Amino acid sequence: MTMTCSQVCNYDSWYKRAQCQERNLYTVPTSDGCEDSTMLELQRNHISNLLAESMEGYSNVKRLDLSDNGITEIHPGTFSNMNKLRNVLLNGNYLHELKNATFAGTENTLIRIYLNDSKIATLFNGVFSGLEALLELQLNHNKIQTLPSTIFHGLNELQFLQLGMNKLCNLNAVTFKNLTKLRSISLNDNKLTSIPNRLFQGLHSLQKVILSNNAIVAIPSPEHLGIISIQSLYLDNNNFTHSSSIKPYLHVTQERLDISHNPFTCDCAFQFIQEWCFNNSEGNFVGDPVICILNNIRHNITDPMPFNCETPHSTLLSNDPMADLLSETTTQTSDRTSRYHFNTDDMISASKCNPKKCPCKNTNEKVEWIAVYCAICLTIFLVGQMSFNAYFIYCLRHKSYRVTQVASAREE
Repeated sequence: MTMTCSQVCNYDSWYKRAQCQERNLYTVPTSDGCEDSTMLELQRNHISNLLAESMEGYSNVKRLDLSDNGITEIHPGTFSNMNKLRNVLLNGNYLHELKNATFAGTENTLIRIYLNDSKIATLFNGVFSGLEALLELQLNHNKIQTLPSTIFHGLNELQFLQLGMNKLCNLNAVTFKNLTKLRSISLNDNKLTSIPNRLFQGLHSLQKVILSNNAIVAIPSPEHLGIISIQSLYLDNNNFTHSSSIKPYLHVTQERLDISHNPFTCDCAFQFIQEWCFNNSEGNFVGDPVICILNNIRHNITDPMPFNCETPHSTLLSNDPMADLLSETTTQTSDRTSRYHFNTDDMISASKCNPKKCPCKNTNEKVEWIAVYCAICLTIFLVGQMSFNAYFIYCLRHKSYRVTQVASAREE
């Protein structure tokens, strides 16, 4: 006997909502009694198979939730009569693969598809074909190893794409081509070791890229990758050893560039990032902890580096006139002597990459002693000058007095 919606579901005629979740259902009930429903909730049942006729009669549904059912197959055309469907939730199923025309009939209305944690390993090239209204697509926590090169072509309105926690090893440079309205893409927790040139070419709306928890060792320059400006870029928990490929992104990332938990080598490129962070970043811009390794010893980005690079330090000291003077003097004499050389890395360590924190506690003793020495010398000079002036005035007055006495004596 086929069960009807009115028999097994709670139907709210005011909200036009059919609540059929957790009813121990093995098939989708017929629409009798729920024909006007705009929300159909079938999550947490035992529906394993969706046939083309399963959704007949639910033509007014805008939001369909089939999460956590153990669905193994969705036959092409299942949603063909649901021409008002806007949101479909298929999380927590056992789909394994998605075939072409799975979402046929919803091309002009469907705006969100959630397919997280559904054991998907294979995506047919035309599975999302024609979904011209789609804004958000979530495919997190599946078993996807490869993406067909044109699988997202035609999704001209897509803004949010999530592909995290899959098994992607490489990406085709044209996979995301023409997604001109894409604002955010998540590729975290995959097995990527490299990023191809032009991967984001033409994606002028892109604001957020998440590449965390992969095995990436280097990234193309912003120009080669196709990034002109971006708000957030997450590169944490990868295998970057040379920070030189990171440097260009300091200037194109607006809000957050997370490079924490990477085994960087302590070199001048890393020191450049350290100094840039001290001068320009706001808040925890680069993540925490950001470390580099030298001779098997880990150094935090807030620590003084155990070496010196030939980099200008005036920008680090621009708020301190005395330090500016010392920096200029040091620069002028650097070729002749290192007697007064000082290391600005200690100033970096006091700031913790946050200019809002006052870097007043300077641990650089050389700078302090030079400042004290100059102050003492200046004081001695001024005191000596004043003493000399006083003595000179005394002598003039004494000589004038003696001349007056002699003149008076002669008159007498």
